[in-house]
Amino acid sequence: MSIQTKNIFIAEKLKLLSNLMLLDDEPNAVWKIKTLTKATDLLLTLDVPAENINDFSIYNGIGKSTSDLIIQLIKSGTCNKLELLRQKYPNVENALNLMVVPGVGIKTAFSLYNRGITTLKELEAACNDNIITNKQIAKGIKIALKSNGRLPLNDVYEKIYLVLDSIRNSSEVLRAEFAGSIRRVSETIKD
Repeated sequence: MSIQTKNIFIAEKLKLLSNLMLLDDEPNAVWKIKTLTKATDLLLTLDVPAENINDFSIYNGIGKSTSDLIIQLIKSGTCNKLELLRQKYPNVENALNLMVVPGVGIKTAFSLYNRGITTLKELEAACNDNIITNKQIAKGIKIALKSNGRLPLNDVYEKIYLVLDSIRNSSEVLRAEFAGSIRRVSETIKD
């Protein structure tokens, strides 16, 4: 199984759109988000570049509207629905950075962002000043700050192997192996 770089980009846009739809709490969002999740998974497991596919509705669980959405993302790097939600929720992507804190999901991250809490340090200060009293977030911020941007290996293990496999399948590559924290099978990795 290999993965294509542009497919990852498109999958990330679909994930962002899913998060914004969840935040927007639009009618029937649950079903649309499930479909977008299937499409995201599909893009991450495709062995061919997504731009080589003209109709994604040939894949199980992907309908015509989702196929059209993917095609629009491939052609322009964005889609109408994503841009409308970005306008409705300006700077929402900054709020997503707070989701590295255990216990902070998309809605909590956006709520914190609306309260002026935009960084991990600001969240830590808000917890210390009892502005944020959620014990899970207070505990999670300590873990996130201690990790200094590092991610648990278990959380990224599957994706990094897909990337390695893709690199190995490139005609210009003779040999590829993991290095650093991944090779040492450290508990957390940064790059």
